[in-house]
Amino acid sequence: MSDEVISFYKRVIEKLPGFQITAAKKLDYSKCYPTAKFDKQAMMWDLNYFKYSFLKLTGISFDEKKLEDDFKTLTTFLLQADCNYFMYHNFNLRNVMIKNSEPYFIDYQGGCKGALQYDIASLLFSSKADIPFSLREEFLEHYIVSARKIKSFDKQEFLKYYYSYVLIRLLQMFGAYGYRGYYEGKTHFNYSK
Repeated sequence: MSDEVISFYKRVIEKLPGFQITAAKKLDYSKCYPTAKFDKQAMMWDLNYFKYSFLKLTGISFDEKKLEDDFKTLTTFLLQADCNYFMYHNFNLRNVMIKNSEPYFIDYQGGCKGALQYDIASLLFSSKADIPFSLREEFLEHYIVSARKIKSFDKQEFLKYYYSYVLIRLLQMFGAYGYRGYYEGKTHFNYSK
């Protein structure tokens, strides 16, 4: 990854917490669609998207009861995180425009109240990003430093939930790719061809 791209990522990462934290104070979440908060139901929508649009369509064998038990455990854990921020819910570089060398965020139609961890996980683990793991760690640290300039929080508490938010985001992406590839038949999304 070039120095220019790394620098751009860092500028985007520096702006993200301000967007999440400042917007959280100004928004009327009752206007969010399809849900005002990334709550248990919204999490289950994402997890079931993975189950029905990826697992079932690929024919992968799984124990549905055990999977549902795992989903329940994961959502119960995630809901213990501080979920009082604006959550973009689809934060990736395709939703960042550049004007006068500054990043601007677009396409936050699925936004709602949620945890800070989800959006940085979405950015750093985007399927198209191909970010080396060492850079993901550097970018995550950059995010935490930037966010703590705006709002004080415990870094270890943040990290306690971070990789579980990475997991739910990745499962949601598998669902999206399964739906586009296996259900809609778009070859760009179907890796079995």
